[in-house]
Amino acid sequence: GSSVLGPDSGSCTSSGAIHGTSGLSGGGDQGFWVTSDQCIPVDPVTTPDLVLAGMYRTTGDVFARIYLQIFSDGNCTAPIGFSSSVFGGTSAGWNRIAGVVTPGSGVGSVLVFADTIPSTSGGPSFTVDWDRFYLGVEPQIYLDDFEFESGSACHWSAVVGEI
Repeated sequence: GSSVLGPDSGSCTSSGAIHGTSGLSGGGDQGFWVTSDQCIPVDPVTTPDLVLAGMYRTTGDVFARIYLQIFSDGNCTAPIGFSSSVFGGTSAGWNRIAGVVTPGSGVGSVLVFADTIPSTSGGPSFTVDWDRFYLGVEPQIYLDDFEFESGSACHWSAVVGEI
């Protein structure tokens, strides 16, 4: 697939969302995948569970999911598999999916993956928007811009520049 920066899922004018168009996978089906560039170190003993979340929208007959690629080392060079997934279905409006994943023992780092795949094989091309990915040790308390920072609903505001 292909992607461009599209409008943010909320009211943040200086932010954006991934706007993707599906492409053919190696198996011949349409799909759209994104992955983080940032390798995230994990200590499965002190943090056995992680909360994974994101927002998406699509009118395609698809499944949306977020999951982790897991690595045995601390810098994402020795892959050992994938975590369980957090799933969602077709949603024309912005839809939040969130859940707890357990990377497992022997994990040293992770990458965040999100993909959108057809619910039935041979489906047509589709578009999808992804925004507001989250990976943390605690669930987010406010999911829909309820928590304001200096009068802004944006997670990235002028306050960040004042630190």
